[in-house]
Amino acid sequence: MVMIKIENIWMSQRNLKRFDQVSKMISDLREGCVLPTIELSRDEDGEFQLEDGHHRLTAIYLSGRKILHEDEYFVVEKDRYRSRCGKIQDLINYCKF
Repeated sequence: MVMIKIENIWMSQRNLKRFDQVSKMISDLREGCVLPTIELSRDEDGEFQLEDGHHRLTAIYLSGRKILHEDEYFVVEKDRYRSRCGKIQDLINYCKF
């Protein structure tokens, strides 16, 4: 696995349900805490899609990081892919961060 540019990851949902979690996670990241691993899949085009961890990925991105390190994610194999809802900036704009 390699580092992945967060802006290249496709989102599989267009909204966040718990905004308050994101600011807490940003604070935790700035204090050096490690967040749980993010689940990605790779589609037939070879592009990454977020399966689980929308709040975590948003917090990492809003904390100023543009790269997801290889120890922060794992990739699962899928037979069926979820619909794409844009990329990280689309999610941030929709949520009005």
